[in-house]
Amino acid sequence: MKNLISFITITLVISFGFIFVTTDQSYAASTPDPNTSVFVYSTSDFDAKDVSDDLLNSIGPNRISFITEMAGDLEKSQIVIVNEVSLSEDILKDSYENAVFVYDDTGKTIYVEIPREVANEMGIEKITGIIDDVQDGATLRIYNYQTVPDNYENVSVKSQENGDISTKGVGYIVRTGKAKKSGSEYKSTNKKICTVARGSSKTLGSKVSVKLDLQLSGSYFNTDVKSGFAPSVTFYSKTIYSGITPEVKSPNNARTFYLQTYRQNYTRKQTKVNAKTNQVIETKTATIKKGSSSAEYSVDVKI
Repeated sequence: MKNLISFITITLVISFGFIFVTTDQSYAASTPDPNTSVFVYSTSDFDAKDVSDDLLNSIGPNRISFITEMAGDLEKSQIVIVNEVSLSEDILKDSYENAVFVYDDTGKTIYVEIPREVANEMGIEKITGIIDDVQDGATLRIYNYQTVPDNYENVSVKSQENGDISTKGVGYIVRTGKAKKSGSEYKSTNKKICTVARGSSKTLGSKVSVKLDLQLSGSYFNTDVKSGFAPSVTFYSKTIYSGITPEVKSPNNARTFYLQTYRQNYTRKQTKVNAKTNQVIETKTATIKKGSSSAEYSVDVKI
């Protein structure tokens, strides 16, 4: 996913009225691989007749028509058409200046627009996760990204249990270690906020919210394993939403807004030790799943 494209050092290859950029690190002139190429066109003189056979075979004539219709209204300097496997944060950071169209190996093609700071904060993995959920021919805009700090005191916890570990009545102590992040963030609840027709706007009576309760799995001796974590995290939407402006000649006529939330896993060990000898009796590891971030996004579709 992270084949980073440097727009400073690229070598442009001009052929039959169009420009393409290969994703080799050297950017040397070569025949583009349709699955790993980034195609760059000038918006002012973009013509579907100039599209390369490689790109046409990858996405088909109907999707070229979608790009042509969209590009005419965008008032952006360049059209960038990129396979999802070659999509990079650098390309997305320029999506307010360039018209970025992302396609996959099935030919599904969508228009993507993300503020530079959101592209930088979210990262390519979460962005492509949303792209995968969007239908062919849609327009995707991601914004209002929110993160939750690590809201626990990362300290070890010692707790005394009253039970015995032997018939001799020797007590034990449970020691709870530090919580450690495990893996990357992953999708949690996705909630539809509202749908707005072309040329309209909508004001919600209250914010849409998604509450993610702290989840606990694995094995553990007691609930001290959750110590320091908030019992829940709530994410909120905005209240005012606007549809597609009338002057945009997009084939789509409705805009639906969503709130996507994410979780982050942590692991934490608890160790049962003999209270007198300090000898380890048993160790258990719990997985703690907490709400970590959210992003609002809109999808323009034809209904």
